[in-house]
Amino acid sequence: TCIEYQSNNFILINRTQVSNEKILLKDLFKVKESIHTRVIEDLEKISFHNLPLIISLFKIYNINILKFEGKTKIISAIKLRHDIVHRSGVNIDNNSLIIINKEEVNKTIELFNNFVDYINTEINNLLTQSSDFPFDDFPF
Repeated sequence: TCIEYQSNNFILINRTQVSNEKILLKDLFKVKESIHTRVIEDLEKISFHNLPLIISLFKIYNINILKFEGKTKIISAIKLRHDIVHRSGVNIDNNSLIIINKEEVNKTIELFNNFVDYINTEINNLLTQSSDFPFDDFPF
């Protein structure tokens, strides 16, 4: 698992290749230089609307994002987004055209802003409460 904490943002990526990779001590500083790049590359490959993947990533550090009070609305918004993007705006359940107004868009933006705030709060709590947080003293 690679971890990067920068500017109050926490990023974690669980990569099978990375978690099984062996690094010789003599190569540690060479590898250190590439960690940031590898994390960015992984982030670019993640589909952040894939909620099961995001749940499992945060669960690694005991952050349960399903405790967010608006979780059912988040799930509905992700499903709606999927229908709009991948089904040309047609609802798969009843084959009707999806119509949304500006108020619904603004409420959804607010919902996701609150969701991100919730996740940031959970991360900050983890960082301030955990004395054994991995890599605290590693200089990257």
